[in-house]
Amino acid sequence: MDMKEKYSTLHDLANTSVVHKVKIKVIDKSRPFQSPGKKKYQRLLLQDEKGDVMRATLFEVDIQAHDSLIKQNHEYLISNPTFKAVDEKYQTRTGEYQMTFSNWTVIQVIGSSSKASGPVYHSIATIPRTASPYDRFSTYIQ
Repeated sequence: MDMKEKYSTLHDLANTSVVHKVKIKVIDKSRPFQSPGKKKYQRLLLQDEKGDVMRATLFEVDIQAHDSLIKQNHEYLISNPTFKAVDEKYQTRTGEYQMTFSNWTVIQVIGSSSKASGPVYHSIATIPRTASPYDRFSTYIQ
């Protein structure tokens, strides 16, 4: 029996407050910009399996945190994104929403051994020593 996982569409996600998982492809990734208010942001253009398109925005520290993970023309599963209506002066069509990422958003690369974005672990043997054998003898002066 073929059990294919069901994903929400971008249209469904923008019209509900329930937590979903959406399968998307990043079709455009802009370079980071700085707003007149000095806030740093980066725009992504996402497309789901039905062809629906939605903008996503990364802000400040999220830009650097997701830079190596999110690549143009790659597919991802995104869980727990947040949605907000696009400010009227930036809308390209009426009723437009944009996706933003928070601490609870999970981004998983599709077709890769890489799982959800999160901590990267290193073997302790790869960490360079910062102490020498002579550091165990110290002088205490009072």
